[in-house]
Amino acid sequence: MESSFEIAEHLKMYAHTYVFSRGFKFGSGADNDINRMAETSAINMVNPPISYADVPLILLVGIAEKRLAIFIDHMIIARPKVYTDTELESQIIGERTFGWARNIICPIFPLC
Repeated sequence: MESSFEIAEHLKMYAHTYVFSRGFKFGSGADNDINRMAETSAINMVNPPISYADVPLILLVGIAEKRLAIFIDHMIIARPKVYTDTELESQIIGERTFGWARNIICPIFPLC
């Protein structure tokens, strides 16, 4: 993985695998948000800030995976806080859970 495209695709796959492993899936809006986050992360890693400039790309990708998993866990935590009882019957994590997690987690390199 060297290009931002390859890294973004890897992070998208990672996010989908991770959320599935937790028994959930992304709603369409959150799916778009996660995809944009993966793309932003990839660009940030290919052109890192000075504090990360000497860190090998493979380590930055590992950091991004761990932080993305934490972000998704926060989306899951948000479900009962932002969804009605009826909405909780589905295994969807969506835009509202994404917004809740973003407000708690961001800013955090390289995600947001």
